[in-house]
Amino acid sequence: MRKKKLYTKVCKGIKFCEEDGIYEVQYAKRNPITRQSRNLRRSRCYDGHPITSLAKAQIVYELLKRELEEKISEDKSPYWETVVKNFIVEMRHNDYVKQTVDNYEFSIAKHTYKRWKGKKIHQISTQMIWELFDEYKGVWSEHTRKAMKKHIRAVFIYAVERGIILRNPMPKIKTSASQKLQTVLNAEEVQILIRKSIELDWEYKEIVYLALKTGCRQGELKALKWVDVDFSTNKIIIRRSITRDGAEKSTKTGEDRILPLTNSLIQFLKRLRIQTGSTSFVLPRNESWMKGEQARELRKFLSLIGLPEIRFHDLRATWATLLLSKGVPTIQVMALGGWKEIKTLNHYVRLAGVYVKDSLDCIDDLEFRVNEAKILGLHNESHKQVVNTKNT
Repeated sequence: MRKKKLYTKVCKGIKFCEEDGIYEVQYAKRNPITRQSRNLRRSRCYDGHPITSLAKAQIVYELLKRELEEKISEDKSPYWETVVKNFIVEMRHNDYVKQTVDNYEFSIAKHTYKRWKGKKIHQISTQMIWELFDEYKGVWSEHTRKAMKKHIRAVFIYAVERGIILRNPMPKIKTSASQKLQTVLNAEEVQILIRKSIELDWEYKEIVYLALKTGCRQGELKALKWVDVDFSTNKIIIRRSITRDGAEKSTKTGEDRILPLTNSLIQFLKRLRIQTGSTSFVLPRNESWMKGEQARELRKFLSLIGLPEIRFHDLRATWATLLLSKGVPTIQVMALGGWKEIKTLNHYVRLAGVYVKDSLDCIDDLEFRVNEAKILGLHNESHKQVVNTKNT
């Protein structure tokens, strides 16, 4: 009968056989999901030679530990699609803006589900991610490339934080911000836009004017109420925003901000207050605006009057560049517009083309000139000039 070797425990996971002068290494761990215990044992190094020193035994122990951790991770690893869906559910529970969550869900599903179908998340390697980005090189715009990098990384971060995988395989993919100048209107074009919107009685005339005078985001304009306008101190407080699905939330930065009222803006708001009557909101609730169609309607109107076609959000950029070009310091524009990072404003400085000095009255010459009777709705409807931009 073969004599059983006697081992003496040296430390955790390591035993020594004095008879052979060889160490035996073992590592065991229980699967956190199945609760089944798994273990790996070796008396030889990974190069095939016996473990003859404690130093070698400790190295083998660490290698065994990593090997078993990876095996257990494979056992409990869910499929990529499952992780993404759980990640999206958590985003919704954490009150992310619906449009943001929808963008994540759509882009990840469109570009990864078919490609990584049947793959568990631990099987998705850095090389596979590189192959995805290389395949779409030249197809994706720089904006899409940057978004996909952000979206995929977020899923892997979620998986690491919840112990689903041990490490984030997302490579360091370089993306470059476009140096193309954003389209904005100059002061003369702004005057034309305001004048034509009044002459043609465009349904967005008040909305666009207030956007150009305050630099507010369109969600903040929708949420602006008369209780936020203080004529006694000549200030507006931007407290809230409204999302595309109509939900009310805080501003983008989560902070309130104060905008001083210039003389022309005071006169505009007082006339508008008479026009809106007892409604709580400052601006009229145009059906297309409430549906989020303002960008399309603006482009159509600009095309009609012969001005460059810009997005609705570019009105905010126009406001910022007008202030900067007339001398308002960048730090003041940041505070007035509700930006937190200076790098965002540096882009608008490039658009404005100059560094300037202090004054908010520089856009006070943008006046909402209109017949008082027309504002009050007392004019003859037969003489009302209306352009239905939806049919153009």
